[in-house]
Amino acid sequence: MTEKEKNIQSNVNAEVDGKEYPAQAFRDVDQMMGDQLKQEAVLSRRHDIIMSLANIYTSVFYISLKDHTYINEKVSDNLDSIIASNNADEAFKKACTYLMAPEYAQPMLEFTDLNTLSKRMGSRNMITTQYFGQVVESPGSHWIEASFIEAGRNEQGEITHVLYVTRPVYNNLAINTQTLPVIESLAEGIPGGFFIYKADDQHEFIYSSSRMWKMAGCANEEEFKNLTGNSFDGLIYEDDRNVTLRAIEDQIIHNEGAAGQVDHVRYRIRTFSGELRYIDDYGHLAHTDEYGDVFYVFAADITNEFIREERDRNKREDAFRTGFYLMNETLHSGVWGMSFNEQGEMIEVSWSQEFRKMLGYQNELDFPNVLESWSDLLHPGDKDRVLAEFHGTINDYTGKKTYDVNYRMQVKSGEWRWFHAAGRLSRREDGTPDMFVGIFVDITEHKRQEDFLQDALTQAESANKAKSDFLANMSHDIRTPMNGIIGMTAIAAAHIDDKERVVDCLQKITGASRHLLSLINEVLDMSKIESGKVDLAEEEFNLSELVDNMVTMIRPQVEEHGHDFKISIRNVTHERVIGDSLRMQQIFMNMMSNAVKYTPDGGEIKLTIEEKPTNRPKVGCFVFTFEDNGIGMSEEFQQHIFEPFSRADDGRITKIQGMGLGMPIARNIARMTGGDIEVKSKLNEGSTFIVTIFLELQEENEINFAEFADLRVLVADDDETACEAACIMLDDIGMKSEGVTSGREAVNSVIEHHDRAQDFFAVLLDWKMPDMDGVHTAKAIRKAVGPDIPVIIISAYDWSEIEQEARAAGVDAFVSKPLFKSRLVHVFDTLVNHSAEQERAPLQDIEDMDLSGHRVLLVEDNELNSEIAKEILEMTGLAVETAWDGTEAVDKMTECADGYYDMIFMDIQMPKMNGYEATRAIRSMGKAYCKRVPIVAMSANAFAQDVEASRNSGMNEHIAKPLDMSALARVLERWIKKI
Repeated sequence: MTEKEKNIQSNVNAEVDGKEYPAQAFRDVDQMMGDQLKQEAVLSRRHDIIMSLANIYTSVFYISLKDHTYINEKVSDNLDSIIASNNADEAFKKACTYLMAPEYAQPMLEFTDLNTLSKRMGSRNMITTQYFGQVVESPGSHWIEASFIEAGRNEQGEITHVLYVTRPVYNNLAINTQTLPVIESLAEGIPGGFFIYKADDQHEFIYSSSRMWKMAGCANEEEFKNLTGNSFDGLIYEDDRNVTLRAIEDQIIHNEGAAGQVDHVRYRIRTFSGELRYIDDYGHLAHTDEYGDVFYVFAADITNEFIREERDRNKREDAFRTGFYLMNETLHSGVWGMSFNEQGEMIEVSWSQEFRKMLGYQNELDFPNVLESWSDLLHPGDKDRVLAEFHGTINDYTGKKTYDVNYRMQVKSGEWRWFHAAGRLSRREDGTPDMFVGIFVDITEHKRQEDFLQDALTQAESANKAKSDFLANMSHDIRTPMNGIIGMTAIAAAHIDDKERVVDCLQKITGASRHLLSLINEVLDMSKIESGKVDLAEEEFNLSELVDNMVTMIRPQVEEHGHDFKISIRNVTHERVIGDSLRMQQIFMNMMSNAVKYTPDGGEIKLTIEEKPTNRPKVGCFVFTFEDNGIGMSEEFQQHIFEPFSRADDGRITKIQGMGLGMPIARNIARMTGGDIEVKSKLNEGSTFIVTIFLELQEENEINFAEFADLRVLVADDDETACEAACIMLDDIGMKSEGVTSGREAVNSVIEHHDRAQDFFAVLLDWKMPDMDGVHTAKAIRKAVGPDIPVIIISAYDWSEIEQEARAAGVDAFVSKPLFKSRLVHVFDTLVNHSAEQERAPLQDIEDMDLSGHRVLLVEDNELNSEIAKEILEMTGLAVETAWDGTEAVDKMTECADGYYDMIFMDIQMPKMNGYEATRAIRSMGKAYCKRVPIVAMSANAFAQDVEASRNSGMNEHIAKPLDMSALARVLERWIKKI
């Protein structure tokens, strides 16, 4: 028995044939001794490595991943007291609580999770992060670098032990000729390669470990230097060099160049034997006193792992492509997919050919299999949302989030189209993404239909709300004048003997009645327009007379509020037109009334009338621009101003009456002529309405301007635009014009021309000028040159209040603004031919009429209306008989002698027999008298189609209620004595 065997002898009892004998047993302990020696060597080597690390890192922990216990190899007493625990998990939690800034606590808990550490490290021998926190040995907070370093693996390649090390990154790295031996000792104990190189253009190696030489297939450092040229650039395989160096640079720039930041790249190296190997590279940028900026790098050979991953990926990709294209053919829609490696990094993107075609692309050349091919085409308004959903689905390890979005993309033609994308993500056991597959459908037409239906719903809801608001507003607006009528009637009855009080009440009743009538007319107009039953009349009228009537009607309101009202004309060459004058006047009055209502007292209102050329024969384009400096409108309300019943939500207009119908009515009328209304407005700055109307042109009468040729005329107007427009018009007539912008300049010019014996034929003076008004200027002219030069006052205001003073000052004539050519021609003709014409008021015409000896039949079923019309007609001396409906009127015409009635006024809406039926019955009687007796409709049915219906039934003319005295006078003058 050898000595070794004696040392391991043990006594045992052995049983043989039922008997027990003493026995000796021996076993070979060579293996056991070898294991013990190996373990001692490992522990000794681990001690050397830890001691080397302790020269660089401020804390070093040796951790077992089996039971999560650890050994404090290097740590300060203060830190040890803070994290004191036998369990690494608990120690890490305490460290995160006490040593780290709050925002870094949770990320560090995830980084130090020992349960997932082995999988996260994979084949890498080191992983690193940074946090902001306290260094126990140094006051204040600093950036700390924390790393896990592999310290042992089992036969299955799983990491069993790690070193956890930390160090502050605020100091320069101590790499110099004295510390390199320590670093070498450290590097030789670390699995994988380690090297340091300069962070300059040459990237020269400062140090490389023997493990790094062997990884490159070199036997010694000399071979390694020859292989690489002693440069990091020479280590990298040439096809990967530019990409790798650029990736490192981008990561450093992204981290703002801070020392201690980690970059991670993968690349291939060509070994000494010419073989290509795959390297996983984790580099740190640091600053040294001796070498300047350097990179120190931990490198691992991942060739076998990469080949295995590539093989597995190819299998997945083959299965993916098979299902991918089967799905594409089945659904006839775009299909897309992505695959990921075990670290959750996207490694492949695939777009189906159908997907490309939907976007207008043909193949991979113009639409490559990269994520940017899709993401770069997303609409800017959708891109952030869509990418957030996409990445959110990938990063949601719970697996609950699904990808289902609608968005716009720009197809190759440049058009933006709507698409629907839905996808499902499969994950590995550890939760990392594996494959992401989805469909992609063009939903543009569906979206358009959906938007159309939504717009229709919105419009319907808006219209419904507007009509509800309208009913509330109408109730208020109608009750207001009704209250005035009823109240004033009661007051008048209570003061029947007080004539002045009764007259005042009657005036207020009249005003309230007119306002009520305008409200009713607007409602009826809107109803007719919306139902498409409105037809525009085609009648001859004069544009200048129409504008003059409008100015006359609006003038009292303008003067009441003290507005500065200016009118100018540009290039109006056609005044005689054909159209619906009442509708045109309705537009103008609505625009002017709004300008007056919504412009504070003393504001400015301007009307510009311009004729523009058209390419349509015998059709004129007339543009009326209404400007004010009133309260203006918000941009939001401008989008709704032409919607029926819309009123701005503005506290400044709560006392202004109206139902929001004027503007939509006006625009609809303008559009019926082929024109439109445009609005421009700013809050507190004013509004501009541009009304464009197309009217048929009448044949213009030839006017002989020869007698005006070369006559000199002076125009004085402080509005330069109006002055210039008047001069252009005078020049068109053939006169020679001169313009000045003040009364004093006018006086001086008249005197100068008089002294040269070149007197003006006439002088046109604006009434209201700032330094010297027209009347005072006329007086000064008369004083300077005598009475021979005609002086004409021009104004948009009512001159009746100054007419007596103006006549006394030597004014010969008055002309209303705007200055239409026909008005100027008329006044000059009067001056040249010394003729004069006086206007008569319509009411005065009726009162002065003497129609005694004539008889009319008034057919009216409303007693009050009949009484009113009868009294007005009798003011002319007419004998008036009445009939209460159409049947009675027919009976009276049947019984009367020929020529008994000179005229019949016929209401339309009546019981038993309406006005149309009664007229047809009268015209169909056998007597010639019944066929020629004038029958005039007198009805509240005042639309164009009502006028047309009256004429078709056999009536001669139509007068609308309430009665227009001027129109009634013209009708009486035209038809009495016609039988």
